[in-house]
Amino acid sequence: MRFIELIIDQLSARGVIEAAALYEPPFSHLHVGGPDELFAGRENVIDGVFETLKALEPEPERLAAAG
Repeated sequence: MRFIELIIDQLSARGVIEAAALYEPPFSHLHVGGPDELFAGRENVIDGVFETLKALEPEPERLAAAG
């Protein structure tokens, strides 16, 4: 639950967050192995988080990543 709260805090403060940031502080303070280890065995959770973060990216960044 704290992991999701941190994401919400970051989104509230910055408007966006890159997936790579989930492997850095303050997220790495919850588990040094990052979200993959924190949610080990529950890949659907972390996949959902990454998909949601991607959907929140500004349009130009999504188009550049797709092209």
